[in-house]
Amino acid sequence: MPFSPVFSDSVTKFAPSPSADASTTIAYEDTGEEAKPAILLVPGLGDVRQSYRFIAPKLHKDETYRIIVMDLRGTGESSVGFSSYTPEDVAVDMIAVLNHARVVKPVVLVGNSLAAASSNIVAVKHPDRVQGIVILNGLVRDLPADKYFRPISGPLFSSFWGVTVWITYWKTLFTDRSKKPADFEQYANSLKEMLRGKGKLAAMVAFIKATKQPAWSLVPEVQVPVLLIYGDKDPDFSDAAAEPMLLEESYKKSPKIEASIIEGLGHYPHVEDPERVYNHMKEFLDKLPLARS
Repeated sequence: MPFSPVFSDSVTKFAPSPSADASTTIAYEDTGEEAKPAILLVPGLGDVRQSYRFIAPKLHKDETYRIIVMDLRGTGESSVGFSSYTPEDVAVDMIAVLNHARVVKPVVLVGNSLAAASSNIVAVKHPDRVQGIVILNGLVRDLPADKYFRPISGPLFSSFWGVTVWITYWKTLFTDRSKKPADFEQYANSLKEMLRGKGKLAAMVAFIKATKQPAWSLVPEVQVPVLLIYGDKDPDFSDAAAEPMLLEESYKKSPKIEASIIEGLGHYPHVEDPERVYNHMKEFLDKLPLARS
């Protein structure tokens, strides 16, 4: 079953990618209130913009922000056939979406997993475009396990059982069965169907193989407020609760770092407990200059 739009009345838009790959586009949805400051929400690898299906409507109902949700290149409704899939590429695509949507005011970037690394890149490379960052269980650096996992990711996910292997792994990232949303299995089946599309799984594998070291080296240069929200049971980390503490020390130029560690949640806190994550985000967003103006 195909994914439903994040917003019931929205139509998918397509931003031309500035990459050299011909006719490639990035899919996004936009609530479209041009007078309002925008929040751009970006999913992690192997996932789609609908991962924000619970929290994006909550943010929109607040009536303070314009909400934009996008797919990664090679994922969801975005094009395949790109020659490169890295956090740096996603940062380029984020700017392409903002330009296509004619967003003028500085935005708040929300990045889950790999997209957190891309959000840091955008904040450093385009400081005039960003007023804050929200990181949701972000993978902003290379982890020790990557040196073992990356070499086998190709054979593991590129075979005929690759989609099933990924979905099985993806399900383990939701660590509390009581926190799984009612549409969990339906969403998993839609994700499986999407990844079986031509070029989709290859794009995901390319993202897995991409290093985050260049993005990590930019973290000390981020100069906007940052909110870190981490579920403490995320199996992607040996100690998920310790990751925000490491990051707090790394954002050396940020004027304000806030960290919220949520007990019992996994890699997708915005899916497992959207109300709690929304409350943390709302408190952070209300302190930003454009929210108060």
